[in-house]
Amino acid sequence: LGIGLPEGVASVAGEEDQLDFVTLTTEPGSFGGLPASGRSFGPSANADALVEMNEQFDFYDGGGLDMCFLGAAQVSAKGDVNVSRMSPDRLTGPGGFIDISQSTRNICFLCTFTAKGLDIAFDGKAGNISIVQDGRIKKFVNEVYERTFSGDEAVRRGQKVFYVTERAVFRRTAVHDVLELVEIAPGIDLQRDVLDQMEFVPVISDDLGVMDRRLFKYDKMNIELFGSLRDRVKWHPD
Repeated sequence: LGIGLPEGVASVAGEEDQLDFVTLTTEPGSFGGLPASGRSFGPSANADALVEMNEQFDFYDGGGLDMCFLGAAQVSAKGDVNVSRMSPDRLTGPGGFIDISQSTRNICFLCTFTAKGLDIAFDGKAGNISIVQDGRIKKFVNEVYERTFSGDEAVRRGQKVFYVTERAVFRRTAVHDVLELVEIAPGIDLQRDVLDQMEFVPVISDDLGVMDRRLFKYDKMNIELFGSLRDRVKWHPD
């Protein structure tokens, strides 16, 4: 789990009673348990193991992760991601982002669609969201300030990459050389809330779907990652 929005994956996993089925890790060296968030990011409650940070990155660099959740400051048409330069004259650096993103087969980038002033309203009963006011800064841009992750290189390496925001989900595959829009949130207007807030035009999937309404409701989603034993096993009498 990366810093920022990806930290929320831990709390959702805990709320949905999935911590017994997945092992979450953080860069400082925690394995398992419920990772902390915000200014306390790093340690985990009820961790299965704690290792030194250099040992954790040996694990990451060796391909130990099945999936990673990372943040994104900017995303380009080709799926390039910038997390290391917040403006042309402000360099923050990538931290462990490059090690993790280059060594993991399945990558999920999490970010808001716009920044600086974004205001969102949602109907927690119906499971709809609406954009009250969009941010002044667009995050899906023609060119990123700095390429911390390459979409083309991810395709060459056979990585599966998704870009998830509060209103839309994209992916980058070998089929298209630009991002493909695969889902939009319920209550979102495709043209006004998505396409008009981007500097480029993505490919729109022929099977464009709607994000699960449970994501936007007050109630638990009651996720079943693996299904019941009855669903997963078939009895052969002979």
